[in-house]
Amino acid sequence: MHEQTQWFLDCAAEAFGLPAPVYRFGSAARDHGTHGHGSGRYDFPRWPEEDRLPLPDGVARTVVATGVLEQVFHPTRAMDELSRILMPGGMLLIGSACENGPATSMPDYWRLTPRSMQRLLEELEVTLVAWQGAEQASGSVHGVGLKTPVDGDIPQRTNRFTECYRHRFDTAGPIALGRRMKRSLGNWFRDRATRRRNREQNGAQVAVCISGGQVLKQDILKSCLPSDEKTGTRLDLLE
Repeated sequence: MHEQTQWFLDCAAEAFGLPAPVYRFGSAARDHGTHGHGSGRYDFPRWPEEDRLPLPDGVARTVVATGVLEQVFHPTRAMDELSRILMPGGMLLIGSACENGPATSMPDYWRLTPRSMQRLLEELEVTLVAWQGAEQASGSVHGVGLKTPVDGDIPQRTNRFTECYRHRFDTAGPIALGRRMKRSLGNWFRDRATRRRNREQNGAQVAVCISGGQVLKQDILKSCLPSDEKTGTRLDLLE
């Protein structure tokens, strides 16, 4: 599993928990270092070719699918299936990551962007889309979708996830620091647009979308927008 995807799952587990039963698909199912050990965890390393999961409706409280949507030819069908097996109040975690931004290597059919991730999750009540790098050329894209009805503590948990996710990328270690320093030195010889793109590439951002009522929107608004305007967090309130 890609390191950035593991960070995402760690932050989601810390903020929301991964309540059982947990159904894991794709790279999440192949990696036994993720959360959700023991009884109540079901792994499906391969996505069925017919796009139909051999599972009843509403069987899962948590669904984790990483490295799946970019490798199926009909990602919207896959999303319908993942949402179908999710019980009311359940949580869906999806993600895609690549080492050097958008790639063209097979077997992937697609590369997900923050915007496409938002569209794929839009049927769920509360969604968080988190990505590393510039929105147009992100190195990793991850999404959290919460199915109605959502718990009352979701604003606090949303804020906890946002802080954890950004902290992971801000403290990514000496290798990441070295890369950032190298980019900073190289920016002296680049144009303004390239310098801006390189700055974006170093950070992490989270966009929160709420399709629920006004009370939930205002609670998340107050919780997720700290006084520091340089957080990189975006909040989208959808009607």
